[in-house]
Amino acid sequence: DLGMIGPHFSRVELSPDDRRILIAGQGDPEIVDASTGRSIAKAYRPPSLDGSSDILAMAWSPDSKQVAMSSGWRPETWICDAEDGTLVRTLVGHDDPVSTVDFSSDGARIVTASGDGTVKLWHAASGRMLASIDLEVVPSGAWFLPGDASIAVASAGRVDLFTATTDGLVATVPGRAPAYAFDGSRLAAVDGNLVRVADGRTGAPLHVLAGHTGPVTATRFEPRGR
Repeated sequence: DLGMIGPHFSRVELSPDDRRILIAGQGDPEIVDASTGRSIAKAYRPPSLDGSSDILAMAWSPDSKQVAMSSGWRPETWICDAEDGTLVRTLVGHDDPVSTVDFSSDGARIVTASGDGTVKLWHAASGRMLASIDLEVVPSGAWFLPGDASIAVASAGRVDLFTATTDGLVATVPGRAPAYAFDGSRLAAVDGNLVRVADGRTGAPLHVLAGHTGPVTATRFEPRGR
């Protein structure tokens, strides 16, 4: 029962090891024991954020030892220790609030997308910015693809694939709300009533799923990627 935590939380994220839950929204984020619902710690929240400022994005590190968060009111991303909620480091470099944050599967890098029209890569251990991708539009999200070789950036009805090392554009896939096969071999993007499936590494079109009579809202691969 998580009802004891508070009434103003809107985001919930289970840790990769299934032992903790990060609950956030208005007020201080909480790290909760997943088996008992007991609060383990209040996670750091910048003092400049008032109680009505929502946490906009959050992500667990793959080893479940850290959590990264951002707010709709501040341009930085902060990383907290998952044991006691204390601040570990802050990622500073965006000019507008950060809408998404994601760790690479090895935990070595972090990618953030912001309303300033950029996607940035960070060294997770030091907080050093590794690369900045300037876009023509505001991105709605950025994520590492399985294998960490590429980054998918969603914006304005398209999904751009960038290399995660040189930040070079690989391909553009029409659509939004991308989903990825668990091995990273394919991605699917919603395009009106259609779902377009493309090669997850090159962006080359593979096939189109048609049959819905109304707009598709979301798509996902089943665990075996079939």
